[in-house]
Order: sequence, then C-alpha cells, then structure tokens
Amino acid sequence: MLNDQQLAAYGWRIAFGLCGLLGIAGLWMRSRIDETEQFAAVAREGPGEGRLSS
Repeated sequence: MLNDQQLAAYGWRIAFGLCGLLGIAGLWMRSRIDETEQFAAVAREGPGEGRLSS
C-alpha cells in the first residue's frame, strides 16, 4: 500500500483515475442502450405536450 507521503504526492490521483474510467465506461454503456417505449412516445410528442406542462 501507500504510505502517507506517497498518498499525498500522487496516491489521491488513483481514485480520480478509476472514477474517470468508470465514468467513460458508463457513458459508453449508456450510449448502447435503447430508450424505453414510454420515453420514445413522450419524446415524439415534443415539448409542451406532456403531463408536466402548464
């Protein structure tokens, strides 16, 4: 493992690097997933046509 000096010098970057890789993997997976039928139907209606419009 890392001692205190190593952790202060560069060890904290390991967590940021791992999170960056996880974020990229998540975006890649999300780009490959199809939208649900319900979302697609609401998206086709366009803005202002949904339940939340006033």
